[in-house]
Amino acid sequence: MKIPRAPWQGDATAPALMLAQIASLQAGSAVAKDAYGTVGPTALAGMRLFSSTAIPWLLVRPRLREVTAVQWRAAISLGLVFAAMNLEYFQTISRLPIGVAATLELLGPFTVSIVLSRRLEHLAVALLALVGVLLLAAPGASLSAAGLLLRGAAALWRAGYVVISQRVGHLFPDWTGLTLGLASGAWIWRSCGASMCAPSECCSH
Repeated sequence: MKIPRAPWQGDATAPALMLAQIASLQAGSAVAKDAYGTVGPTALAGMRLFSSTAIPWLLVRPRLREVTAVQWRAAISLGLVFAAMNLEYFQTISRLPIGVAATLELLGPFTVSIVLSRRLEHLAVALLALVGVLLLAAPGASLSAAGLLLRGAAALWRAGYVVISQRVGHLFPDWTGLTLGLASGAWIWRSCGASMCAPSECCSH
């Protein structure tokens, strides 16, 4: 059963959160790009996951004993997506321009929107946006093949994020699902992603 929306979840909430997420992502990417001289991309992914977990955990303080098995499965699935998206994203922007990397990742959500379109005008808008993404992702210069492959994988994870985050939103009435998803992503990075770091890159973890 779908949980009713909270009072703060008005019609303007989703667009506002989307714009805030876009601004945050691009600003963080610009800072991360300049940090590559001292911190590697895998370590940066871990730093992002742990810092993004700490703040909502302190604010939400999830009641773990009240979380059901179904909710845990959804949150952990979201965490897996978070970990993979961050690892691949920071690996990619070490190989591709930030604009190209960020734009190619949008191919995942656009694919989902096209597949799930039920009205002709929705499909037309999605296809038009897809054309814009492809134009922005073709700067005319040679691009790293490894970077492009990583971006393709990240686009798939982003598509998974769109689907799974919607399910998490339906299962949780508040920010608990997102908080547990971020915490799961940080734990997955610590368990798996940290082994990908060079010793000099992850010595602080």
